[in-house]
Amino acid sequence: MDVFKNTLTLAGSLLLSLLMLPGVMAREPLPTEPIATLAAHGHVTTAHGAVFSPDGRTLYTAGADKVVHAWDVDRGEWRRSFRVPVGPGGDGAIYTIAITPDGRHLAVGGFGHSRSLVYPIHVIDTQSGEITGTGIGHGNSVHGLDFSPDGRFLASASADLSVKIWAFMPDGRLTEVSNLNGHIDRVSDVRWLPDGEGFLSGGYDRRVVHWTESGGDWTPNQLEPMESQVAKIAVANKGSLAVVGDRNGNIRLYSISNGETLEKRFSQPRAVDALAFSPDSHDILTGSGMTGTGTYDIRRWSLVYSMGEPSAKYTINNAPVTELAWHPTREDLAASVGGIRNSVLIFNPLTGEVIHRFEGGGGPVFAVGGATSSIAWGSEWGRGRQGFGGELLDTSFSRPFAEVEGAVTRQGRFERAIHENDRWRLTGPNRARGILEIHHGDTHHTFSTPRGVSDRVNSWTILGENTAAVGTDTSIYIINLEDASVLRTLDAHTSGIWSLARASGGRYLVSGGQDQTTRIWNQETGELLVSIHMDNTEEWVAWTTAGYYKASILGDRLIGWQVNRGIDGTPEFYTADQFRASLNRPDVLERVLLLGSLKDALEELRIDTAPEVSASTTRLQSFLPPSVTILSPGPGTHVSGETVTVRFRVDRGTSDQPIERVNVMVNGRISRLVGRVATETISSDDIRSHEVSLSPGRNVITIIAANATAESNPVELVLHRETAAAEQEATPQATGNLYILAIGVGRFESPRIDPLPGPSTDGARLVESLSLNARRLHQEVRTRILRDEEATRDEVLDALTWLERECTQHDTAVLHIAGHGETDEGGDYYFLTHDADPDNLRRTAVPWTEVLRTTRMIPGRLLVLTDTCKAGAVTGSQIRRRATSEITNALRDLASTQGGAVVLAASTGTTFAEESSDWGGGAFTLALIEGLSGKADRLPADGIVSFKELDAYVTNRVKELTEGRQKPVTLIPPGVPAEMQDFPVSAP
Repeated sequence: MDVFKNTLTLAGSLLLSLLMLPGVMAREPLPTEPIATLAAHGHVTTAHGAVFSPDGRTLYTAGADKVVHAWDVDRGEWRRSFRVPVGPGGDGAIYTIAITPDGRHLAVGGFGHSRSLVYPIHVIDTQSGEITGTGIGHGNSVHGLDFSPDGRFLASASADLSVKIWAFMPDGRLTEVSNLNGHIDRVSDVRWLPDGEGFLSGGYDRRVVHWTESGGDWTPNQLEPMESQVAKIAVANKGSLAVVGDRNGNIRLYSISNGETLEKRFSQPRAVDALAFSPDSHDILTGSGMTGTGTYDIRRWSLVYSMGEPSAKYTINNAPVTELAWHPTREDLAASVGGIRNSVLIFNPLTGEVIHRFEGGGGPVFAVGGATSSIAWGSEWGRGRQGFGGELLDTSFSRPFAEVEGAVTRQGRFERAIHENDRWRLTGPNRARGILEIHHGDTHHTFSTPRGVSDRVNSWTILGENTAAVGTDTSIYIINLEDASVLRTLDAHTSGIWSLARASGGRYLVSGGQDQTTRIWNQETGELLVSIHMDNTEEWVAWTTAGYYKASILGDRLIGWQVNRGIDGTPEFYTADQFRASLNRPDVLERVLLLGSLKDALEELRIDTAPEVSASTTRLQSFLPPSVTILSPGPGTHVSGETVTVRFRVDRGTSDQPIERVNVMVNGRISRLVGRVATETISSDDIRSHEVSLSPGRNVITIIAANATAESNPVELVLHRETAAAEQEATPQATGNLYILAIGVGRFESPRIDPLPGPSTDGARLVESLSLNARRLHQEVRTRILRDEEATRDEVLDALTWLERECTQHDTAVLHIAGHGETDEGGDYYFLTHDADPDNLRRTAVPWTEVLRTTRMIPGRLLVLTDTCKAGAVTGSQIRRRATSEITNALRDLASTQGGAVVLAASTGTTFAEESSDWGGGAFTLALIEGLSGKADRLPADGIVSFKELDAYVTNRVKELTEGRQKPVTLIPPGVPAEMQDFPVSAP
């Protein structure tokens, strides 16, 4: 045994020495500049890890997209995300996740940072989201993690052939205590035994090793090896039973107490990449993440009754399964991750019923096409083959206007990949080897990817007379067909490029990838012009490398920029909507796609001509948002008074701009006791004090600071106001007053404004429904209605003033505004009152800034129901495209940190809100009235219609009424705590 151990130690040392040689791989520091990434509430590339919290209420998943997501198991909702330091390409990808026995901390590891030769394990506090500890010591990627039953140690398995034991401190710090060498190939998994008798490790050397400890020394005990490379290990919750799966699909049971292999052995057609024990240790689940032909299924095996066949097979994923987890206490709940759309499923392993399906983002782009003025993409796999991607295009994007046009109705309009012309023919007979064959008449030669066999060829297209583009798992290569040499490498996609096509007669190259993005390149220069992402709700965003973007109404929350704070620091992440004031520039995207150059576009628009702007996001480095640190009181403080003084520090960040605004919110609403912040005396370390009013019980104080270009991330402080027993609230109980202001304008003095039949009646119907159904929730209901001739500019302004004056922080306000919206030539948006003159909007219509002022000044809860998204209000208007963007911005402003309203809008700026005499007005209003009357009371049916229930009902009902032509949209202001985004709306 000593000789064996010495041999392994020598082998591991030699490998690590080679990895550390400067000539083997040059070290690169961790990136400090902002890194653009998708910000979807779900995985956008393959997820590899899943673990339930000990109480079973939360599921944590992690993946190659470098993000950990937390899911609410009972409600079936995304809860929050955690991020780790990342780099380009695969740097930062997560392969494995573990949770402490108390559920307070997560440990994650994975690909690491190959450019800096650092492969860290990060510990994340599940409450704060902060990285509390970082273990650095492995010399290659980390593939297995597990905490000991007592929570004192963490074991890790790595491709550097080693297993490490880390001491885990209660505050989340890690310290390496043992480096164990018992394998001669990659160690793929590690699992502690529940009885404290050590742990198991398995590796690609086929070995299963039982490690036992005595006096601080660990001894490896070899169990019977597997037939193939060990892929996964699971350990029973009771007793000393383990199950091991290998890459050939073999499944074997081990009795750890005597080190013997049990007689029962199972097998499945593919590798056992996913493996989980039931809570009672009587059953296991298996799945495979390997690609190939045939059906992918999850198999349940009985360890008590099985005779070698699975008890059940479920094809609920119908795609590779990369991880499985069984609920810690419930036999009828389990989770799986994987699939073409990177799905996270919570299902019943006894029946196969899917209970919750989480699919963040959209889907991989398997097909692209180009036309003279448009490009298109599709996310369906298997409708014919274009390289190795799909064939069907489903969505088109207008280059002149830089916006999504809609569904593709004519496939033949778009040019697809060209695999053959009168001179060349390109084929890819062996994708796995990273080879493309180039045929020229009777002769042929091959192109091999520079990164070797691990970089598979997925797509290709002939570009010009002697050039072609080749898409692989990592890059796009522009090659010379004469000699197969690489002319240019295009790097932007973070995972496989599935589709390529030319556009505009070859001026542009379009690419689509596994990373859910479509990208447009200048074919001649290789410059990345615009990247596009659309999610599964049809929200979209298009952005340039400098960060300028155009988006649908919620699209600017789909991307963001991560800034690393060192290898052991918690990164900052900023979504695009935080930069809305400076980066929301549709005109930039339009000019970029016309001129084919970001630098030329910025020079033409006189924005910025800095050389670095055309190549990267380094410009963002100079104006990152401010940051806020709360100094006092401390979190969880109990207060007896009605007010409290909050002290906090504002740091302006990397920008030299002064702080223009600080919003202090209590329970999601701006505190009326906070005044506007002066801008002339701002230091880089500015300490402020503000007094805020508190409600009885739990209060969440949120602070956001902003300068002229960006907003800070919100910081939260939870305080408890102690009250006498008589003041304690029950649910449902009348709390405060309900104020309803309904403004509906369908008839106009100007003949140039199209009349509308619905708004004049919609508001009155809605007020009647709310007054009746919400009365039980409030002490008093007060209403005001303005219709048609009553809704002049002066009357509307007076009504808005009434609403903001009457409503206190204990009240609820509902503003319903229906009619036409219009944008003037200067880009300002107005609500058209009865006396509005299209030629003089400034004096005759209500500026949207007045609506925003009202929403900002109301201290209580505010719900805005708006139906003003009607591009086409003014007959003969020639500014429809620009108006669409301004309408979208107007709705965004309502739910911004300045507007602060929860918004339910009838439609987005690109669709019409439909009306019908059969509905008695608009589809949106009908759905609202039905929902408020009780039809939305579903989750659960408790006699209370909550906002989320109403939102879900209205969205589905409007789509049903309009046959999918109209899509309502919901906006929640930044900084509103997740637990306060749902509230009672009616009690019919």
